[in-house]
Amino acid sequence: MFGKMEGVGEYTLAEGEVYIGNFKNGIPNGRGIRKFANGDFYEGHYVNGYQTGHGLFLSQEQGWKYDGLWEGGKMNGTAVVQWQDGT
Repeated sequence: MFGKMEGVGEYTLAEGEVYIGNFKNGIPNGRGIRKFANGDFYEGHYVNGYQTGHGLFLSQEQGWKYDGLWEGGKMNGTAVVQWQDGT
């Protein structure tokens, strides 16, 4: 479709958030990386614009990481969570 991103690309929002990865019909779909303006980071799968399946989230602000399953943009399922102190 004209005007909608398809395939692999990069999209930057005005507030500084960046998505690099696969697009379908103009929305993230497939593998991608999302860099938030506050320094947080997500790498994993997207379905219809939402984190779904396996993904890694790193919280720079709070110092923890979540490596596990997502559904509809929310942490949901088996995962390993690690805090800044290693616990």
